[in-house]
This record gives sequence, C-alpha cells and structure tokens, in this order.
Amino acid sequence: MTAISKNRLKSLRALQLKKYRLSEGLFIAEGDKIIDELLNAQGWQIEQIFALPTWINRHQNALQPYADITTAVTETDMAAISALHTPAPVAALLALPAPLPALMQPQQWYIALDRLNDPGNMGTILRIADWFGIEQVFCSLDSVEVFNPKTIQAAMGSLWRVRVVPTDLAELFAKHPHIPIYGAMLQGDNLFDLPQQPTARGCIVIGSESHGTQAALQPYLQYRITIPRIGHAESLNAAVATGIICAQLCRS
Repeated sequence: MTAISKNRLKSLRALQLKKYRLSEGLFIAEGDKIIDELLNAQGWQIEQIFALPTWINRHQNALQPYADITTAVTETDMAAISALHTPAPVAALLALPAPLPALMQPQQWYIALDRLNDPGNMGTILRIADWFGIEQVFCSLDSVEVFNPKTIQAAMGSLWRVRVVPTDLAELFAKHPHIPIYGAMLQGDNLFDLPQQPTARGCIVIGSESHGTQAALQPYLQYRITIPRIGHAESLNAAVATGIICAQLCRS
C-alpha cells in the first residue's frame, strides 16, 4: 500500500474547485458504480486510479489494463482525496476531454440547457439523456460545469456516455435552422397534445428554473411546449420536467 505525499493530496483535493480543474486539465471521479462503468467506457483518458486494497481485490480482472496506474491507498488518504461525506472506496484521476464541436445532425434528439446552475440537476439530466438514448447535451456557457463533483455523482455512469458541449446556444441554433427546437415554457402548447407520430426529432431546450429561457433564444423556439399544471406548484424541477418531456417526445 502506498502513502500519498501531503503535496500530492493537496493537489488532488484542489481539483474539487473549477479553477484548478481547468488549470491542470484534470478532474476526479469517485464511487464504486461510477468507476465500474468508467472501466468499461470508451474515449476517456484515465491518469491514475486510487482504491482501497479490498476494492482492488474485488476488481482484479477489470483493473488488469490499468495495473500500472492503480495505487492501493489507505482509508485516511482516500478520505483526503474525496469530496464526499462518506468517502468512496475508489477514485480516478482523469484528463479533461478535448472540446467537442457544437454541431447538430438531422433526425437526432438533443437537449440544450440554458443557464442551468444546479449541479445535481445537471447530473440527473445526463442520466435522463442516457436513458432515452440522447448522446449529446449542449449547455450555455453560464451553466454549471459538468465536471463539478456533485454533477459527477448525480450523473453516475451516464457521464461516460453522454457528452456535454458548452456553447453559445443562440449561435448553435442560428447555424442549424432546419433542426426543430422545442422550448419548455410555463406558457406554451400542451405537451401531450403534440402529434405522437411522427414527432420531428430535434433539440429540447430546458431553461433556468428561476429565469426560464433567455430572450436571445426565444426567436429560435419553433415549438413552445408546456407540461399542463393541475395543482398549484409554481414550477417543476428542471430535471423532472426534462424527464417528462423526453418520455413524451423521444418515443419516435
């Protein structure tokens, strides 16, 4: 078992903050299920794996390709690395992926998040996208960062399958005038009154719970849709609304 130096622990702990993730080009993911799925994922550069010896013993086969970069650590060191109240038995240090181009293809479903600032909502929406087979999510440049530790926890293994592309959403929509844009609104057409078949695939825009969709995006919303309210709640949680909309639209 290897003891990690204080300086190394300090640098790993610093990656909980966005400015250090960006300056170092690295981030940390932790958790049994999250790392299990990472080991079977494609396209991610794993720099190092830190794990308790018991976890390593249980995952020897999956860890064979990563034997040279797997380090057995103590519970004390794992607690120092972890961003969780109850530290996970394993964490991985990964390189931030190269930025993807902001492009949309016809007959695909996408989600665009406008000024979404809650990391838990972001992660949950990635799980929803993964459930419905949506492989790419766009987000405005002022949305929460996808590699925030809370986002990673909420996304679970879906982080490895759904790529998030930060971009200027107005510019994205202007470059793709033939892609249908569905905007979730408090006032709009009843979601459940839209024709069920065929539904033209396109991009579902989810705005901030506090402020809705920004004015710059309004001209691009070809379909303004709402989930009909029966009770008296002021609004729906953004991730809940995303799940309901995807369940209705993404069946085609």
